[in-house]
Amino acid sequence: MNRVAGVAAYALLSLSVGLGAVLKSRFVPQWLVRPLQYGWHGLLSGFALGLTAVHVAFVTVDTQKPQTLAAVLVPGRATYAPLALAFGTLALYAALAVYVSFAYKTRLPRRLWTGLHLLAYPAFLLATVHGWMAGSDHLTLLYAAGTGLAAAGVALRLLEGRGHRSASHA
Repeated sequence: MNRVAGVAAYALLSLSVGLGAVLKSRFVPQWLVRPLQYGWHGLLSGFALGLTAVHVAFVTVDTQKPQTLAAVLVPGRATYAPLALAFGTLALYAALAVYVSFAYKTRLPRRLWTGLHLLAYPAFLLATVHGWMAGSDHLTLLYAAGTGLAAAGVALRLLEGRGHRSASHA
């Protein structure tokens, strides 16, 4: 169950990051932006964090390589794959900062909120590396698909940004 929760959390995080990257782009119709932004994007992120909490709980009672709660929550304290688990812990903290910051979006300075929200990308990268390093099975296709989905969303957003800059300088 430990691995299942982690894999499901990663899949939801991939969808959330990919969707989040394209939300403000011209590729999403304006009438669909708000429901996606406040609905699916947030829901995917919330469920990803919830499943990550389940994953962490199962790590503490794992029958083969159990870890203390401190070992899971403090990077570098794990007795099994300490670097891989540290990446997972840091990914959790970054994703949590992104999720919690949304509740304070209107109270935080825009630049600070945007900076916090952009932590989603390092969180996703850390989660991907965590899965590759700590995974006990072969899920290369899942990690490739997740990374491809997130990268496609980011690429579309970056291409759109370049197009707007080019048009404004013409």
